[in-house]
Amino acid sequence: GAYLMASSPMQVMQKRFLRQLARANPNPRRCEPGPGQSLSAGKVNDFFEFFQSVIVSRNMYYLNTNLVKPLTEKFRLSYADLAGPSVVEF
Repeated sequence: GAYLMASSPMQVMQKRFLRQLARANPNPRRCEPGPGQSLSAGKVNDFFEFFQSVIVSRNMYYLNTNLVKPLTEKFRLSYADLAGPSVVEF
């Protein structure tokens, strides 16, 4: 018979964050690697603030495996492309 798969709390958070990203960047697409495929400090901060309760004191290996990859895998894009890339100047 058919059954519904319940979403974990992490999956619910990821879906909410994807909706937030879609409002800010409704048509994500791959851009050329380089300075134009960067994240603004504000977008990094938005990610941190949204997932702060999960991040706590975890490292980037955890963030990449449990947050970034699940957010980006269906789109096959980098996180910068999904969130909306910026040009970074040094």
